[in-house]
Amino acid sequence: MATKYKIITELYTETLDNFNRNTDSWLSFLDCASMNYKYPFQDQVLIYAQKPTARACADIETWNRTLKRWVNKGAKGIALLTEENGYPHLKYVFDVADTNSRYNNQIKLWSVNPKYEPDIIEAMENKYGELDNKENLSQALISVANIMVDDNIEEYLTEINYVDRMQGLSVEDKKINEALKNFVKISVSYMMLKRSGYDPSKYLNMEDFRDIMYFNDQSALSIIGYATSDIAKMGLKDIYETLKNVRISELKKIRTFDNENNIVYDMGVSTNNRERSDLDDNLQNTRGLSNSRLNSSRDETNTGDRKIRIDEVGLSQKEQENSLFNIVNQLTKHLIEIDNTATMRVQQLIEEMKKKENITEKLKQDNQMEWVGKMNNLKLIAEELVKQELIMN
Repeated sequence: MATKYKIITELYTETLDNFNRNTDSWLSFLDCASMNYKYPFQDQVLIYAQKPTARACADIETWNRTLKRWVNKGAKGIALLTEENGYPHLKYVFDVADTNSRYNNQIKLWSVNPKYEPDIIEAMENKYGELDNKENLSQALISVANIMVDDNIEEYLTEINYVDRMQGLSVEDKKINEALKNFVKISVSYMMLKRSGYDPSKYLNMEDFRDIMYFNDQSALSIIGYATSDIAKMGLKDIYETLKNVRISELKKIRTFDNENNIVYDMGVSTNNRERSDLDDNLQNTRGLSNSRLNSSRDETNTGDRKIRIDEVGLSQKEQENSLFNIVNQLTKHLIEIDNTATMRVQQLIEEMKKKENITEKLKQDNQMEWVGKMNNLKLIAEELVKQELIMN
């Protein structure tokens, strides 16, 4: 483990050095980091170094238990540096491309639908103040990136003295800090544009990324990397939260329309349960048909050398029957796990929305009918969200 840990540490160092020597390497890193924006900078560097095309990474337990997918046989894990009980340790994650689903359980990553762009712009302006340019979402994202960097960069600049660590820039401390801040701004803008589905080269001056050559010290590169990663994560999480909130609002409008038109839902039976029941019925019919055929073959012949052949056929069919029975058991178990997971997630969402909507026990005591109506509304919204939830946000 110690040797492997050293190899991965050296890989991290070599990758940082390459950023300074090769502008395209930094841009390729930003492409990868934008998809894996929830990870800290150090992990993003190692994910990029080992699998530049990674789109969504998780450890094997998350893939198996939460997302119901399995890592492909022979897939190579992405090693990340960490600590365990105070000692250096490696943990491994796998990209979605290295996983599979026995039951066609697809992974859906969030994306920006053009019809939601005005909502994102409005939410960004409500949080960060008036934007310099909000003509469209791409320009608004650049404006937000600039604001976020201005508001947060100082805590990163105080961690290092750049004057002694940079070559090629004969300027004072303030101008050096300004150069670093501007580079972080375009890097954050790049990540936010890329993850939101835009081509950054159409909105940014790509020549500005050549300035990374001036930051030729690993400490300076680390500061740039962590600042870019942390700030971009803030912006991208805001986009995701806006998309989720807009979806909740849409579902509430649908529910209001249904109430006004007296459309009634059976709240006692979930869609998952109905689907599982139908599926179980079909599988039971399949097993019954197989048994009937097996019994018929035994009744037709029972003598001589044909009996040996029929016994062989019977054995083959019995093996198939056992195999089918095992598949049925596995599938039923998997469906039960999915149903349990969905139920827990629905309850979690209901509790979160109850707090936001201020649906209290006092309301239940004062006006039980109103409380029931609101809770039914939340339950429908939560169930719909669980069905359509953006699983790798």
